[in-house]
Amino acid sequence: MNLFKSNAFLRVHFLRVVFVAVALFCINSSAIEEPPATQPSVSPSPSPPTSFEQLFKTGVQSYQKKDYEQARESFAKSIEKDPNNLSALTNLALAEFQLGKKGYAVALLRKATNLDPDFSVP
Repeated sequence: MNLFKSNAFLRVHFLRVVFVAVALFCINSSAIEEPPATQPSVSPSPSPPTSFEQLFKTGVQSYQKKDYEQARESFAKSIEKDPNNLSALTNLALAEFQLGKKGYAVALLRKATNLDPDFSVP
């Protein structure tokens, strides 16, 4: 009997995560959150993005251009800088979903909901 209750809880939790994944997929790319605006730095030659904000912005721009591989790479690097950033985790999940890695996308969304159970997409 306890095993059945445990499985029911897991099924409900899994369905919740899948629902969030599907909802995120259905939202158009304009729903991707962008970090607060910062003043652009002027440099003679463009350097590869290194700060969280730069990596995140590059990821958003790549996703909007439907360059999901570049978006995935940028969001993954931004998570290396800030592993618990919910926006970066959910945006990485969206990029992974677009690349066909649905299981990994669900795992990233699950991590985001574990970090903040009340987290929701605006």
